[in-house]
Amino acid sequence: MEDRKNEIYKLLSENLDQLIKAYRALLEIVRKEKDILISAKIDELNENNKSKDAILVRVRSLENSRMKCARDLALATGTDVDQPRLLELASKLEESKGDRLRNLHSVLDLLIKRVSEVNKQNEELVNSAL
Repeated sequence: MEDRKNEIYKLLSENLDQLIKAYRALLEIVRKEKDILISAKIDELNENNKSKDAILVRVRSLENSRMKCARDLALATGTDVDQPRLLELASKLEESKGDRLRNLHSVLDLLIKRVSEVNKQNEELVNSAL
């Protein structure tokens, strides 16, 4: 059982690393979108939107994998399988693995907040231009 738990942890950790990379790419895209909106370059905006759509598809896929890994790890650690939380899972793992999950959670949380903030600013720019 311990081997299975370690295997699931490794998959989850790798998935979170990939999610962080995807959200970093998304953050760059929405920042670029903000610059494009300010300069009103429609062709660049269309290209940027294609990039954003592609990265969002990747994020959705990674999120689905993350949820599966989290549910599997929750099952292996005896935590809530229906709504597995990374911080709760981290508390059930050995210290170094728990610390790594907490760190990945913090980075991901911060990236998601930043993407949300820039996206909201972009929305305000679009609405003010209408």
